[in-house]
Amino acid sequence: IYFLFIFLMYNLFTYSQIDSLSYYYEKGELNKAVKYSEKFKLDKSNSNYVELITWKAELNYELGRFEEAIKYYKLIEDNLDNLDNTFSNLKFYRYEIGEAYFKIGEFNKAEKNFNLHVKENNDKSLRIINSIEYLAEIHKVEKDFSRADSLFQRVIDMRFKEFGKNESYSKSLTLYAQLKKEEKNYLIAEKLLNESIALNKLIRNDNLAPNVIKALMYKELNKFDLAEKEFKHIISIDKNKDEFYWKSITELLYLLAEKGEFKEGENLIKTIDLKDIQNYKSKIEVFDSFSYFYYRLNDFDKYFDYVVEASNLRLNFYNNDHPEIAKGLNNFAMICKEIGEYDKALEYLYKALKIHTKINGENNKLTAVYLKNIGDCYLELNNFNLSQKSYNAAFNIFINDITINHVEFYSLINSLSILYYLNNQHEKAIKLYYDYIINSKNN
Repeated sequence: IYFLFIFLMYNLFTYSQIDSLSYYYEKGELNKAVKYSEKFKLDKSNSNYVELITWKAELNYELGRFEEAIKYYKLIEDNLDNLDNTFSNLKFYRYEIGEAYFKIGEFNKAEKNFNLHVKENNDKSLRIINSIEYLAEIHKVEKDFSRADSLFQRVIDMRFKEFGKNESYSKSLTLYAQLKKEEKNYLIAEKLLNESIALNKLIRNDNLAPNVIKALMYKELNKFDLAEKEFKHIISIDKNKDEFYWKSITELLYLLAEKGEFKEGENLIKTIDLKDIQNYKSKIEVFDSFSYFYYRLNDFDKYFDYVVEASNLRLNFYNNDHPEIAKGLNNFAMICKEIGEYDKALEYLYKALKIHTKINGENNKLTAVYLKNIGDCYLELNNFNLSQKSYNAAFNIFINDITINHVEFYSLINSLSILYYLNNQHEKAIKLYYDYIINSKNN
């Protein structure tokens, strides 16, 4: 009886520790949760061992400590079959492992685990459908649009047959619409988004993701009035002030800055109470939009203030190798560029580029933006060779992207044309303007 009592008390204590991790996580105190998880050790025979290392993996992922997170997920992936644990189930954890790899951009490993999950579990459960949807997302990222299309259609059909037109069905419509948007099949994308929006309204689902994506699509198509109307509509109906509300606020502010409607932008900023922002990611996005707005307004004092605010938040919540840190470094580089400290700006930009490409690779829009900014600094230093090298690299990324329409691309064309002009290559400069701005179907 004594030993049974000790055993029960030990397991009760362990459950209490796991509950404490959940408590800190729900409060958003992720660093405290990680530190607490490190205080106690469990051997592989304990029934909570897998749950503990899963917590460690997920907490480190949320904090941007990707290598640390993968260490724990790989521990599950490599050793779960051998763990002396009645709760161990490799089939179950395939999904979690695949999701972790997906979220950090290791798509080959994610695809392997999702395929195994589908193969090992021959059913039509929600988790199986989710795995197939992740596979569709992976093929979309890899630009295998035909394969992604067939998988999304399969997911939508399975969700409808197994669970009806519910929230998950609506979410799949939205994801499928994003694929069509990337294919530049905007009419089908809009139709799918409208169906998702109508369904959400019918079932009283407050997920405004399709509304936001629809507004962003209008912005991408330079339908600025429709985009502005949609963002304002979202802001007016989102009483929860969730991430969709703040995404609409930030995108509307970017849009107003790009349209030069600074008075309306300043009025919008006055309506914002920063205390209402509960999510730290949303708060960073808001500060970024403030800094961009004031940068376009040439109010560099306020620009500097909000860059610092955003950077402080990033340092509190993200590890040094997180892409969000790269964004902060880029913003600091822009400050240095404005005050003429080009060497310091280049130092920040190269650090940003290294961090960003390590996680996201070399062929995406943000990589092109960093390269374009590097080229701008070299242009100011009259180093035309390095400037052109950076511009060319950025240009090749933009031009090979199926969704080329991007304000930074037009900025790059402007910078590259100036470079040609300064090198007395006037015809090249004029041709660039005509080909990509004046005669552009996107412009």
